[in-house]
Amino acid sequence: MPGAREDTSESKDVVRQERDKPDALRPRGVKAIQGEKELPRETATDLQEAVRRARREVPEHVATRNGQMVEFYKLRGRVGEELVEKDMPGAVNLNDATGKSNFANFDVVSPSEVASVKVKGLGRVGKPRYADYDKYFRDIVNPGSKANRRAAEDLLAIRQDSPEIWRHVARSLPSEVVRAEGGRQMAGAMAEKSSLRIPVGQVARLRSRMESGILETPSRYGIDPSGDEAAIQLQARRMCTERIRPISPQITAEDMGQAVRTGQKPGDSSGIRR
Repeated sequence: MPGAREDTSESKDVVRQERDKPDALRPRGVKAIQGEKELPRETATDLQEAVRRARREVPEHVATRNGQMVEFYKLRGRVGEELVEKDMPGAVNLNDATGKSNFANFDVVSPSEVASVKVKGLGRVGKPRYADYDKYFRDIVNPGSKANRRAAEDLLAIRQDSPEIWRHVARSLPSEVVRAEGGRQMAGAMAEKSSLRIPVGQVARLRSRMESGILETPSRYGIDPSGDEAAIQLQARRMCTERIRPISPQITAEDMGQAVRTGQKPGDSSGIRR
């Protein structure tokens, strides 16, 4: 197709995802969505609108198996970002606002939240890839993580070199981030306001898993391990409860995948099920 291109930057991820055979790409004869309850019409419409917006932003890929898979995963991820942006008052997508193809560490920002949006499907044993989520979570909540420092450096460069873009982005950033005077201070401010937005069906399990991980090695998550044990436990629970949030309270990863795959028409929620 005209203008088609194949993205090879995610080849390793594609190979792994091909191995795990995500439900949304399986033949229609294989049950991909658990349950038969339809999404509420307003929620289904929000999902359909998110898919349409995502298709405007994600380039078409060549019509090979790998090309179609890369396009599917990019579309599904972008749908998650669109849903989060709608949910966060005053939010902007950092890639759109800065003109970057893949802004470091964070995807959607608002005056009250700096969100990393991740839409991971289910593996062969029916569980999210927690090792991936663990890394994403550590990256956003630890002020000293390489990913956080890189995000801060990128914003500081925009503030210095592109004042018009900075003014646009700054309107949708927490005030603590806007006022930060250096990379370390900005990384700390972003970590303090950070969240990991994931599909709703995975939130409770991930909170439990991450809380256990934090208690084992608090320093990896930016918590001083020399503190009082009870205080560390409280901080770990609060961090997981407040920072791990659903992309949508009703829309699952399977819903997003099926909406991308089937290309729902406006107002038609018959094919979107939970």
